[in-house]
Amino acid sequence: MEKYVINDSIFLFQLICAGLCGTALGVERQSRMKSAGVRTHFIVSVASALMMIVSKYGFLDVISIEGASVDISRVAAGIISGIGILGGGLIFISKQGLVRGMTTAAGIWMTVGIGMAIGARMYILGFEGTILILLMQCLFHRKLEILKDPLRAKVMFLVGDKKEDVETVVQKLESIGIEVSMIKIERKGEKNFQMKCETVLPRNMERDDFTEKIVGIENLLWFKLMKK
Repeated sequence: MEKYVINDSIFLFQLICAGLCGTALGVERQSRMKSAGVRTHFIVSVASALMMIVSKYGFLDVISIEGASVDISRVAAGIISGIGILGGGLIFISKQGLVRGMTTAAGIWMTVGIGMAIGARMYILGFEGTILILLMQCLFHRKLEILKDPLRAKVMFLVGDKKEDVETVVQKLESIGIEVSMIKIERKGEKNFQMKCETVLPRNMERDDFTEKIVGIENLLWFKLMKK
């Protein structure tokens, strides 16, 4: 069994390695204007490594006492539980119901794991995890058709007071490949109604294509493309 000796120089080296890995992940996030950047990832990674070092070596004096029982793995488990507070603060839900910050929160969680690995002297595992995350982030941020998020748009039509009028508009939208996700109808005058609906465009449909097709539908009042 390997015998570990408390060495402040080794501990400092571990913290530096953890900081470098956290910085690499933070640079990638900050370059994309995310809420958690270099400083946050650096601090999280170094703090995780520090707590992991304390978990492994901070209780050696207690363990040496006859009859003493210490579960040092509980510190590591506490790191995982505690990071949920920080990750939760990075996730936001917009008025349109879109969830933002999930990737950044997951990146913080991964940064904790990398810091813990390096704090446990599993350097290769920590470096491999850092490189893997960076490679996958670069790959998935390319404009691959399969990973492309569909455009969303809000549209409004003037329809009659019959149910068939609403169904006709929906059918026209669906005929050009536009999915209707939400419909809201409000009275406009005595015989007419305003039909507001949220739509999801096909992945291969661009903004110009949508504009060209939507303006050809009768009784269109206005439309607005929603931001991603």
